[in-house]
Amino acid sequence: MIAALRLEQWADTVGEKLSGGVRRLTAFCMAAAEPARLVMFDDPTNDVDPVRRRLLWTQIRALADSGRAVDRLRLELLAVAYRVMTRRP
Repeated sequence: MIAALRLEQWADTVGEKLSGGVRRLTAFCMAAAEPARLVMFDDPTNDVDPVRRRLLWTQIRALADSGRAVDRLRLELLAVAYRVMTRRP
């Protein structure tokens, strides 16, 4: 995953020293390393440079192709998603 997203140069860098985009990609890698059946992302390409953005979408597509349900939340829909997810039957 690190190679697929071209993150090798930051592999040994402490998280606090990473840029926002690299932090976002690192968070994706952690979520994708052992994905659940449903993987939800909150604007996964925010702060990511255009080259790595395309690589990230390729990895997200690979997750979906592997049978995972992938959902991309948008900030404006977060409140709605929270209400739906916490609604009691």
